[in-house]
Amino acid sequence: MIRVFPPRAAGAPDAIGGVVLRVGVMAGAALLAGCGGQAGDTSTLNEEMAAIAEQRPPVPAKVFADRWRQMFANPQAVIAAANDLGFLVDAYAKAGDVYRADGTAQVAPRPGAPISIVSDFAATGRDAKQIDSIVFVFDITRQGQVDERAERELLKIPRRFLRGFLQRFQLNPDDRLIAGVVAPKSVAFEDHGASIAVTDTPVPGGSGAGSHHIVVTFTRVGAPVAAAPTPDLDSAEAPADKRAQGQTSSARK
Repeated sequence: MIRVFPPRAAGAPDAIGGVVLRVGVMAGAALLAGCGGQAGDTSTLNEEMAAIAEQRPPVPAKVFADRWRQMFANPQAVIAAANDLGFLVDAYAKAGDVYRADGTAQVAPRPGAPISIVSDFAATGRDAKQIDSIVFVFDITRQGQVDERAERELLKIPRRFLRGFLQRFQLNPDDRLIAGVVAPKSVAFEDHGASIAVTDTPVPGGSGAGSHHIVVTFTRVGAPVAAAPTPDLDSAEAPADKRAQGQTSSARK
């Protein structure tokens, strides 16, 4: 099912990312206090905590590697961040040989509009405690004469969603990622322990160059890449209807 969802600007980083930093500060301070100001064994600490304990500046590359790693290691935080963007994600649960959490596709401005964007979300992994791959799908379809102002606003949705999601883990989208979804064009690169890819192919039934099927994946380096979810375009449903019926999106994938 697809639900109608108006464009929404990404918010500032919220408590998910902030908790990590605050925990690091408190743990590092406690470690110093317990050791008379001298750092003890910091091998089990993340970079921010270790830097506090060792009284040195943190190494940025290690900090960002920690943040990517912490994101993949926290399925509930990933689901919460996606839900904050309106995807109504179901539980991260066993589905065949893997674990999955699937969102409910949302369309803006409405089904059948001259230009519309259908967005979807999924996360998969081989372990209940860790996600291997996070996937966003954006289908841009043109079906008639398009108002230029409305088009500009709609085409901001993919980057707003991606920025909003990553900022919740104190991560900023790489310029190559933004270029891939804005152009759009296919790109692939690694960023501090995460493999990031954007693929762009035509949408069946779209109008040539103006129609795009954009798939964005964030994958732990060395882990398998998740298959993109396929949005169900047959009908639209409001979030309240989905909750009332107790449906889960995993049945649609």
